[in-house]
Amino acid sequence: MPRKPRFFLPNIPVHVVIRGNNRQTVFTEDSDRKAYLDWLKEATEKEEVNVHAYVLMDNHVHLLLSANDPSHISRVMQHIGRKYVPYFNHKYEKSGTLWEGRFKSSMIESEQYLLCCYRYIELNPVRANMVTKPEDWKWSSYAYNAYGEKDKLIKPHAVYLAIDSDKNKRIDYYRDSFKQFLHPSLINDLRAAVQTGTPLGDDGFKKHIEQLLGMTVGYAKRGRPKNCPEKGTDPLLVYRMIQSLKKLKGVELVDSSLSMEEQATQVFHAPYVLIAHNATADPVFQYSNKKGLELFEMSWDEFTQLKSKYSAEPQNRQEREQLLNEVIAKGYADNYSGIRISKTGRRFQIKAATVWNIIDENNRKIGQAAMFRLKFPNY
Repeated sequence: MPRKPRFFLPNIPVHVVIRGNNRQTVFTEDSDRKAYLDWLKEATEKEEVNVHAYVLMDNHVHLLLSANDPSHISRVMQHIGRKYVPYFNHKYEKSGTLWEGRFKSSMIESEQYLLCCYRYIELNPVRANMVTKPEDWKWSSYAYNAYGEKDKLIKPHAVYLAIDSDKNKRIDYYRDSFKQFLHPSLINDLRAAVQTGTPLGDDGFKKHIEQLLGMTVGYAKRGRPKNCPEKGTDPLLVYRMIQSLKKLKGVELVDSSLSMEEQATQVFHAPYVLIAHNATADPVFQYSNKKGLELFEMSWDEFTQLKSKYSAEPQNRQEREQLLNEVIAKGYADNYSGIRISKTGRRFQIKAATVWNIIDENNRKIGQAAMFRLKFPNY
């Protein structure tokens, strides 16, 4: 079977990942990491490729690269391979393959996802429980990007420089951004994109890439397409949300003379946000209307697989839990305000929200719903 060709475009950032064969260790000592970075510098200077972020783990490498001639990105990886593999095999008396096939890669939309990719790369040692803070891992670009320390490898991207023209303010902002919660669905998107070669960005970015290349590139998920949210939504669940609110507060969201299917369609396209999670010990979202999906920047499938606690950052979860417990006890709560976070890390404030228990026909609590209007989309 022929190899799948790579598709890069001039000056569009590319997230590159290369792993050890069978996840084997590729850096045994610090001297190995230094050798790799020396050859990375040699290769990127020769091929005129920019390095914006990187991290060297024990068994894999993440790089964020761009180039005026995008074919040079592959040449950089080939150059390093020709240097590092013989070095490693000779030093440790090994033979054969070191890397797990070819490197994986994905083009990244600069405006919306690039700084998220920076954070994803530099937080790898923290997620792997190798350190507690990114600054504790010296084999990454974090010291340069977050503290302004010298690193001859790094060429800052225009989006990074645009944070602030003042260097001190820029690195302060960058450090502070690491306090924000990196959404699990965003992590999954980054991983899936690099694994499949799919450009990571909004629909407009993907269409733009495909128009420039004249073909479809990558695929986000395998399998048959899922139904659209309107058809996939359970009308009975929507009906139960509507009836529960009417019973608890006397509020009628839609015309009760409509069929359940018609009510579900009307609620999905309503001008307010309506979301709901189930009644498990660690609740998972089971519904969002169109406004909610837009606010959280997620697809239907992403949202309905997300544990609802991840809609809030860690520092806001205790307050959220108190609210939910109050609703369980009292039936509903009005005028709730709180901070939530979208998939891309954008914070927003909700105000004057109503939260209520969803009750089935047997008077059992089967979840909780929240409704608010989009008057306060940014925080």
